[in-house]
Amino acid sequence: MLSLRRFLIATAEGASILALGRLFSVWWALALVVGLWLYWRQSLDLEHQSLFAIGLVSLALVLSLNHNLIGQLIILAGYVWWRSGLLADQTTTHFDIWQAAWLEFISISAIFSAEAIWHWPLTLVLVSAYVSSVIIAYSFFGEGERATRALSAAWGLIVAESSYVFSIWLVHYVLPGNILLIPQAAVVLTALGYCFGSIYLAHTSSKLSKARLAEYAIIGLCLIVIVIAGTKWSGSV
Repeated sequence: MLSLRRFLIATAEGASILALGRLFSVWWALALVVGLWLYWRQSLDLEHQSLFAIGLVSLALVLSLNHNLIGQLIILAGYVWWRSGLLADQTTTHFDIWQAAWLEFISISAIFSAEAIWHWPLTLVLVSAYVSSVIIAYSFFGEGERATRALSAAWGLIVAESSYVFSIWLVHYVLPGNILLIPQAAVVLTALGYCFGSIYLAHTSSKLSKARLAEYAIIGLCLIVIVIAGTKWSGSV
C-alpha cells in the first residue's frame, strides 16, 4: 500500500506539472513546482529538499522545452520512478546510483536545453550545472564518507568545466519523430558519472579489482569517444 501511495503521489505531481506546462506556460508549471516544494518541505530534511527542488525544476523545464507528448510522457515516467524512490529513501543518506544518474541526466538536460532554446547566459549554465551536480554527488556519497565534500566538489568542478566545453557547440540529439531533444552534454556527463560512481561503490564494498576498474574505464572511454567522434562539431544544433 505504501509503495502504491508513493507511486500515486509521484504520478499526480508529474502529471500536474505536465498539464500546466502544456495548457499554459512554463511559468505556471514553475509556480506549481514552488507550491509542491513548500508543501513537502516540512516532511523532508535539507538534503532531500534540495534533491526534490532539482528534480521538480528540471522536470518543469524539460517538459516545457520538449513539446512532443510521447517524449514528455517518457520524461514523466522517469520522474515518477525517481520520485517514488526519493519518498522511500527519506530516512537514509545514501542515494542509489541509478537515481543519482537520472537526476544528473534530467538536470543537465534542462540546463542545456534552456541554453539552446532560451539562450541562457554561460554564467548561469555553469553555476546551475555546478550547484546541482555537487548536491547530487553529496547525496550519493552520503555523510559517512570522510571525503564527501571534497569528492562532491571535485565532481561539480568536472561537470562545470565540461559544461563550458559543451556550451561552445550546443550539440543535441533529436530522437526519431522529434520525440525528444537530448543534449549531448547530458549523455556524456551522466555516463561519466555512472562510471565514477560504480568505481566508488566497488571500492567501498571491497570488490574493486584491476579488471573491474579497466572495464569501467574502457566502457566510459568508448562511450565518450563514440558520442564525440560521431558528432559534427561545426556549430550549434
